[in-house]
Amino acid sequence: LSQAIVYLTRDDLQAAKPLLDKAGKIAPLKPMLEFANGLLALKEGRGEDARAALQRLLDAVPTYRPALLLAGALNFSNERYDLA
Repeated sequence: LSQAIVYLTRDDLQAAKPLLDKAGKIAPLKPMLEFANGLLALKEGRGEDARAALQRLLDAVPTYRPALLLAGALNFSNERYDLA
């Protein structure tokens, strides 16, 4: 999962996808996996999927700081600057 996040930060989405799939089979309810899936969806321009992953993450861990960062990036990408 950590390696997939490194690939995501480098915008190497194709390398990250198989690692995220593998991590999802091992630990499907891990907050960091939801964060990574949300980040992937955001980078691919799938805003609704990113929002859904973010919601699942915040339902599980409401104070998870990476989720707040993802929420800000999602709102910024949707030009909702007041919420970003």
